[in-house]
Amino acid sequence: AVKKSNIKYVFFNVPLLSFSIFIENVFQKIYPRTLNASHTHLYSEKSINYLARKFNFEIIGEWWFGADIHDLFRSVLLSANFENKKEFQNYINEHFYEHIDKMQNVLDKGKSCSEVHIVLKNKNLINWFFMCGIAGYINFNNKIDNSFKIHSIIKSIKHRGPDNTGYWLSKQKNVILVNTRLAIQDLSKKGNQPLVSQDGRYVIVFNGEIYNFKILREKLAEFKFQSNSDTEVLLNMYIKYNYKCLDYLDGMFAFAIYDNKEKKIFCARDKFGIKPFYYFYDKKKFCFSSEIKTLSLMGVHREHNNKAVLRYLNSEYHEHQFETFYKNIYKIKSGNYIVIDKTGKFSQKNYFNFKNKYKSIQIPSNKDEKIEVIRKLIFRSVEKSLVADVPISVAASGGLDSSILQVILKQLGKKIDLISFIFKEKKFSEENYIKKISRKTQFNYKTICITPKSFKENLKESINILEEPFSGLPIISYLLCVKELARTKVILD
Repeated sequence: AVKKSNIKYVFFNVPLLSFSIFIENVFQKIYPRTLNASHTHLYSEKSINYLARKFNFEIIGEWWFGADIHDLFRSVLLSANFENKKEFQNYINEHFYEHIDKMQNVLDKGKSCSEVHIVLKNKNLINWFFMCGIAGYINFNNKIDNSFKIHSIIKSIKHRGPDNTGYWLSKQKNVILVNTRLAIQDLSKKGNQPLVSQDGRYVIVFNGEIYNFKILREKLAEFKFQSNSDTEVLLNMYIKYNYKCLDYLDGMFAFAIYDNKEKKIFCARDKFGIKPFYYFYDKKKFCFSSEIKTLSLMGVHREHNNKAVLRYLNSEYHEHQFETFYKNIYKIKSGNYIVIDKTGKFSQKNYFNFKNKYKSIQIPSNKDEKIEVIRKLIFRSVEKSLVADVPISVAASGGLDSSILQVILKQLGKKIDLISFIFKEKKFSEENYIKKISRKTQFNYKTICITPKSFKENLKESINILEEPFSGLPIISYLLCVKELARTKVILD
């Protein structure tokens, strides 16, 4: 195949040994020092980089591979003839998921591959995002079936994390953990997930941000860190403190940690349920995800929860801590964690109760003291939310809350951009107030005009994103704003 083709770019997903033998015995003889190579194998990054340097291959990009999970070590080669890198990238952009489906069919049929496709991880493909996406699947009785298509699961949450995609498969092939990353802390590859502990016992997938991770890191002097990410701090906090690690965390999060030794999984959600965690559980399997739609790809049948529908139609809001609009699909309650052992035994416990916490809060009686306490709390809240290695923007409405937020950021010496949505009808638009506060803070602002046309065009997409009913129209306006800020990963609101 190599001899018959005029190959300019070659992409590998092969075991280290095969890779080494392949390029030494074949490519260096046919096209010495002319090929561009990139690896996708999850566990041999350093070695591939070494080989690339040794043979003077140029690694032209980061790639992730939608492999069939029961056979990670098939030799995979994409050979193509393109004039330049841009032409190749444009081609992959146009056929992004088509390549995975073709390759999956080839592997499923057990055919030898003269043409197999991989997927380019290209940030330009994603116009907007929420934060990281996590998902996982445990089969308590058997290995994961060969029909289980990991690439479909990755695709369903890829929009949440355009910066990196990874998954981990247990040796017994009955547990899989998936992460799509939106890099906020430690933008290097060392912050990628799933993250495995140094002894190989624990694996974590994590969506969110731990605001006090630098302080917590000081409690972990006995650990040797490989990154500057909050994910690694979180994993080591669990290793040291077990379930009690949750008492130390200040942030918004949803995560799962699998224990390879005890064969159990620990999953938790932040105190106020900011980050989503949906799951399905029966005696045969446990599966979870940041989004409900992913669960159907794991074999979960979706059936309407009529009680939830009736409650929503009656009150126009859905505030149930546990149920969703689908039967047998649940959420981890805010301030709760769940544990499932190797036998499939399920338990859920509360680690934070706001009513109990409220009793211990000392509220000043003096009005001026109250104002000062509130001011300090707001400052502290805003300041800790700025812990990020990427630019930050602010959603500015011209109202009291966002105006206070801008003033505090100004006083903290931050330079940020503002994003606002306005309307042509002046009686609805707050543009005058937005202009007034931006003149005071001297922040640049960008406005998005919401029209009936843009509302209609984005309605279907909004419904698909939300997955459950949400009373109120502003959600579509937020979607339009986030699309405009595609390059901004953190928006304070």
